[in-house]
Amino acid sequence: MPGVRAGLTEAVEDFYNSALAPSLHEGEICYGEDLCRDGQGPLVQLNKQPDLTIEMVCFGDVGRRIQACPLRQTKPESVPPYLAEWVAFIEEHDALQSKGVTLAAYDLSPMQRAALLGKARAEARQQQLRDIKMRRDTKKGNTPPSTLETIYGKSLRPI
Repeated sequence: MPGVRAGLTEAVEDFYNSALAPSLHEGEICYGEDLCRDGQGPLVQLNKQPDLTIEMVCFGDVGRRIQACPLRQTKPESVPPYLAEWVAFIEEHDALQSKGVTLAAYDLSPMQRAALLGKARAEARQQQLRDIKMRRDTKKGNTPPSTLETIYGKSLRPI
């Protein structure tokens, strides 16, 4: 069974690496059709161009030069069927954990632990990528604004 667990870990890691890539747009996920259409996301285009379809906006249309929504990988439908059960488990586990409910490792099956390990590895990789980007930006002089700069809206760096 170790091969199956390792395969699940890698599959979950690959899925979350693509779904989170790089930290999927600062942690944003698909808003869902209603919020997206009401001005929160790209589906607001449907209000302006009624000949567009949801699929064209979400997944792009090469012929009409419409780029796919960058959040499309976070849509629930993007989960491969063979991972759906595990992704649902991981999301449920994360939701419980965010409310303070913790499960001991021995409470989980080996497959559940393998699935959680895959997501943990993907999150660690995305953190590495964010750190690399921040170091690169800092070297280029593109340092993120300080809290005071954000509050006052002007540069407080010495001249």
